[in-house]
Amino acid sequence: MPPRLRNPLPPLLAIASAILSAGLIVWAARQRPSAPGPAVPATAEPTPAPTAPPPQEEPVAEPTGTPAPPPPPSAAAEPSPVISADELPLPTSSPGEPAGPSPLLSPLLAIPGDLPALAGLPRYWPAKVKLLAPARFPVFLNGVEAGTIQVPAGALVTLRKLRADGQAEVERQGAFATLPATATDVLARAQALAAAVTPAPSAATASPAPEKRKAPPPLQIVVTRSRQTGAGAARARWSFKVRLSNPSSEPAAAAAGRFFAFSRKPGEPLLLAANEPLTAPALEPGGTATLEPPALKLDAPLDGYAVLLRDAQGAVVGSLSTRESATADWAALEAARPGSPLATPAP
Repeated sequence: MPPRLRNPLPPLLAIASAILSAGLIVWAARQRPSAPGPAVPATAEPTPAPTAPPPQEEPVAEPTGTPAPPPPPSAAAEPSPVISADELPLPTSSPGEPAGPSPLLSPLLAIPGDLPALAGLPRYWPAKVKLLAPARFPVFLNGVEAGTIQVPAGALVTLRKLRADGQAEVERQGAFATLPATATDVLARAQALAAAVTPAPSAATASPAPEKRKAPPPLQIVVTRSRQTGAGAARARWSFKVRLSNPSSEPAAAAAGRFFAFSRKPGEPLLLAANEPLTAPALEPGGTATLEPPALKLDAPLDGYAVLLRDAQGAVVGSLSTRESATADWAALEAARPGSPLATPAP
């Protein structure tokens, strides 16, 4: 009998059942959440940065309150230079006047080149100028020039205007002419006018006060007198000697002065009987000199005398008076004439 063949179906079913069971197990495992494992960094392609649009200026709003303080400067910023007031340039001219040297500086008006500057400074124009050369002035009759008049050099004309082109408009007895300013002495006269209004130097620039002069040594004065009366003479004749001495240790310079004599009749005012000049020589220390004023003839009794000496600077170097009331004012006494009464109280 032939061999019996096995049925292949059961093995195939077993295999299919096993595969199906494995598939179910895998499917169920996928449906349950599994524990997180270590993260695996994802590798991604670098994305290029988007190109930013150009910045636009934003409108600046007007401040409505207290402005915010500016940001502090960075450490690398350099400080701005500070300019003091002394370093600022000063204006060289005032408004309305041309720039240039000041007209108050007298040497600046002594050169013709300053005529344009002087033309812009009417306050320094002289009212009259002198012609340095003869000039012709046209004469008009009814608006038509009828001729000219010759004005000699040295004549004074009225300055009407000084122009910047160096021409001067002048007038002479109703006739007008335009001449070169250099043909007149306008610069010299403007120079004098500018010097007259130049302010005096301040105390800081003024010259130092002169050193105080040493007082001269005083002189000692002694007066001797003698009276001579002749037989039958109506007048008394008086002679005087003025003796000078230098008691100091320094030499005394020459001096000049006056000798005065006074007379008075009973009940009458005191009269100046003599006012004679005196000249004293220079005296060494301990030196002496004798002066003799002219003899004096008096109708009235002698009532005193006086001597006054001054040095070359006018300082008093010696004085003597026997009538103090008459010499209270030496200056008035020096100017008085002999024979004039003196306002002194009666003895």
